[in-house]
Amino acid sequence: EEYKQVDFIPFDPAIKRTEASIVHPKEGKFKVTKGAAPQILELCADGKRMEQKVMRIVDDLAGRGYRALGVAMSKEDGKLYFSGVLSLFDPPR
Repeated sequence: EEYKQVDFIPFDPAIKRTEASIVHPKEGKFKVTKGAAPQILELCADGKRMEQKVMRIVDDLAGRGYRALGVAMSKEDGKLYFSGVLSLFDPPR
């Protein structure tokens, strides 16, 4: 039993995110998306509730030289919910 990617939208700088549709025999079909945290929060059903906390984390990471991406996943209701922040070390060049 494995996860299978059935659709993929590559990163688009206009919408600042990428998205994939995944299917699993037991968990069914769901979407995952990652990208700029503000844009991901806008898409999420719980985005307004999470915004202050998430942006505080993103700002803290940026102050320490990290880039941060927002990650969200859809649930049974088809709506996206914020899952977390993905940090990437991105030193100045």
